[in-house]
Amino acid sequence: MSKRYEVITIREDFEIENSNEDILGLGKDADTFINKYIESNYKGSVLLSGKWGIGKTSYLRQIEEKTNKDKKFVWLDYWDKNNQTKFYTYLYSKLKPNMYAWHKFNPLLWVIILSAVQFLLVLVQFVISMFKDMQHLPDNNMIIMGLITWFILFVGSGTLTFAKDNYSEENKYKKKLVKYLKKHDVILVFDDFDRIDNEAKDDLFHHLSEVNLFKKSLIIVVGEHNKLIEGTDNVFTQKILNNVEHMPLKTKSISIWGYYVEKEIEELIDTSNKTRSDDFLFSDIREQFVADHRTFREAKQLLNSFEFEYVEIREKKINPSQALAINYIYQFYNQVYEIINNNLDVIYGDDMRLEGSYDHGKIRGNIENILMENNVELPKAIINFIYNVFHNNNGTGFYYPSISERLNYTQYQLGHFETSSVSIETLNNYLQANLNDSSAILAKLTEKDFERLYILIINRIRNKNSDEQEYLSLLNKLIYYKFHGKYGDKNLIFSISYIDSLIYKVKNELSLIHGFVANCQYREVVLRNNKIDISQKLQLLAVFIPNNSDKEKQEQINLVKKIIQDISC
Repeated sequence: MSKRYEVITIREDFEIENSNEDILGLGKDADTFINKYIESNYKGSVLLSGKWGIGKTSYLRQIEEKTNKDKKFVWLDYWDKNNQTKFYTYLYSKLKPNMYAWHKFNPLLWVIILSAVQFLLVLVQFVISMFKDMQHLPDNNMIIMGLITWFILFVGSGTLTFAKDNYSEENKYKKKLVKYLKKHDVILVFDDFDRIDNEAKDDLFHHLSEVNLFKKSLIIVVGEHNKLIEGTDNVFTQKILNNVEHMPLKTKSISIWGYYVEKEIEELIDTSNKTRSDDFLFSDIREQFVADHRTFREAKQLLNSFEFEYVEIREKKINPSQALAINYIYQFYNQVYEIINNNLDVIYGDDMRLEGSYDHGKIRGNIENILMENNVELPKAIINFIYNVFHNNNGTGFYYPSISERLNYTQYQLGHFETSSVSIETLNNYLQANLNDSSAILAKLTEKDFERLYILIINRIRNKNSDEQEYLSLLNKLIYYKFHGKYGDKNLIFSISYIDSLIYKVKNELSLIHGFVANCQYREVVLRNNKIDISQKLQLLAVFIPNNSDKEKQEQINLVKKIIQDISC
């Protein structure tokens, strides 16, 4: 009889939208920021500094919620190259989206009006000819009316063409912005500012200066201070460094552990089986979490992995603290985890026992040496942490068999369970394989295998050390399997849902981490892909570029034309 697993809830990496979701209790800090920069009517720029994943955007969302509604927050994705080239147009579309849509519709409206005029004039000609019973042959007056009709159409269309070719949209919206800013308080938020190159920052400084935004608005720049000061030769960075606000202390690792991680662990584990030895190791993990300056986002990743391995796969039948410790090493020191898997003799000191020279004091040094041999240098603290996990002095004080005994290692080893054969090695083989071989790997997976591989891929793509080409290669493999995979009768439904979800998530991570926008991804991975046909390319178009705006609609049209053009060549 097969096991029945609890349904687990993946902790999504979403922004906190309001104070009801404020786990860390940042309300007073938000009030302080509001009093200092918003209620005081401060005009100028301020950098909100904090490392990636700490929750800067969520913090600003709470500030926005608490701010009086007469202060308008405008969130700008300036890292998008399309938004940089037509900044005033982009800014106006964010400030007054309805008016912007109206301005974009105007040319089409004029075409409709002129067409209606032509129709009415032709209708008048027809009615007059009927009344005069002239076999529909126009007299001099009707000829004059016809000439007037075509003259109006010619002048109208010519005027529209001239305006389109010669009138600058940027200048038009720039003037409108100047008028708007005289009457309204605007708070501009530039997210992920440390992802923008110096040239774009300098351009932004000039854009904002030309409409006097530094003196008329509060400009909040979001990024990491240490990354921004690496390029102090740009004008805008020098400007914002005069006003730096660091994220509240409650977003530090020690608060994240106390307010969030600890409570989540208590809900997940079977407390009746928790011992003092677990408490000691949980304390060690907390100290390492704080020493590594882990963020709220990283806490969610750790808890997701821990819940999957400890609750669903092993049904809480191992020691929770040791399970969390292994997941910590796996999540944040993945290369070290692989070295541990491949060198258990050294980790446990079995090589010394074979030589008859077992020395407990030397094992820590041997662990450090094996890491250095694999070109991994770690602080002493993490080496001590790894040593303590495998050589816990309270090993006999646990409820379940301890990982400090080598024979129990497989009970804690990630990827080593009966319900799935998928491991990190499987993922690496998949990522390194060609299209056909990678598709064959997926075709052999069960539903549980797919679920496991899905989580491994999600963890891998969220690793900021992954380069752009790794993401693109993964997208290629997923798309190839979607259309050319050899599905069995049993795995068609569940595998497609996982593949579609992964395509969507990889696409988003490429945009967020590398600034490689979706339309560029489509051109690179789909448009140039000779492994898929025109119908499949059209099917993927809505995935990469949803039709949510006029701009996206036009981009879809351009890409469809490009697809047809490539086929006709």
